[in-house]
Amino acid sequence: MNTISVNTNTGKIIKTKAEVIKQSGDKNFYILELEDGRKIECSMEHKFFIKKNNQIKKIPLKRIKEKNNLICIDIIKGIEKVKIVKVKSIKFSHCEIGVDLSILNSKHHNFVCESGIVSHNSTLAQQVGFFIVWLLAGGSMAKDEESDRWFVATKPHKIMHFTVEENIVFTPEDLQTKARELYSKYGKNQVIIYDEGRAGLDSAAAMTSINKAMQDFFQECGQYGHVILIVLPNFFKLHEDYAISRSIFLVDVFTNKKMERGFFNFYNEHQKELLFLGGKKKGGSTMSKYSGSRPSFNGRFSNFLPINKGVYEQAKQDAIKQKEIGMFEKKWKRQRDSSILMLYKQGGLTIHQIATELTIISGIYISENAVRAALRAISGKEASEIKDVYTV
Repeated sequence: MNTISVNTNTGKIIKTKAEVIKQSGDKNFYILELEDGRKIECSMEHKFFIKKNNQIKKIPLKRIKEKNNLICIDIIKGIEKVKIVKVKSIKFSHCEIGVDLSILNSKHHNFVCESGIVSHNSTLAQQVGFFIVWLLAGGSMAKDEESDRWFVATKPHKIMHFTVEENIVFTPEDLQTKARELYSKYGKNQVIIYDEGRAGLDSAAAMTSINKAMQDFFQECGQYGHVILIVLPNFFKLHEDYAISRSIFLVDVFTNKKMERGFFNFYNEHQKELLFLGGKKKGGSTMSKYSGSRPSFNGRFSNFLPINKGVYEQAKQDAIKQKEIGMFEKKWKRQRDSSILMLYKQGGLTIHQIATELTIISGIYISENAVRAALRAISGKEASEIKDVYTV
């Protein structure tokens, strides 16, 4: 889409193109009102640009206070000008299960809303997951031919298991662990929502992790017969095997032209395959790829919250913190392995000497096998190639 953004280094207004990204999510929405009457409705995580102490900072709505100076754009006689406007109030609007619309500008990472406020760049999967649990527990729907409306024909006759703690995971490791736990506790056909994108990854990193997670999952846990709902940043970057052969349906969530949330298109197995293959051939933006196949049906999600929102938000934050710890641990491990390689390759120490010295220095026993493993990890060599003494 065409939009305008602000170069926060120079203060100049830039005409540019931005990509609209749709992410599913249940949210509390708030109305941010400025002293000049402008308003915007968004979640507490939505980011804006403020000017403080002659510096421009990007902060989420939850950190914005009354009287903060927001960066806005005024269009006077066709000419855009940057304007600083104070925040008047922030009031709760409503709670909605819908989508959080993100508009990503590839250069300056901000865009200008209709109100002129400079802003920044989701969970319906929970409703879908709860409905599948309801069906698996014996519930069924039927359609009234006269009114053309659906109604509950049969209520569930089995106990329904669907909670944040048991049915929602944020990492590949938790997906496999939870699959085993649910199978052991309740048996086959349990529902798990896998939401890697919530753990602070960008679209590309999330898709890489999701594809790897699916490969590992089917190798180890495929026999459990669970239903896995994946929250995807980009359907067209999912591995073809999972996008076509191993998946049953796709729900694409979007906003309408009035920016109202919660609308969806449902694609069955056949139409999902046509959409994936057609989108791959078509190329271009993600939005244009969705024109390659007609959905089975469409509709809009309700405001129903199937789980405790506070518990879910806390679980999400815990996952983000754990992801950050994991990233640091990977960095430290690589630094440690690199240091061991320097001692081995440039320091001329044997594997036995390295293990002995590190044990003495750290006060923690380090075996020769641990040293060999570090050398294999950092050098990429096979175990047979790692000798006791480095040789050229």
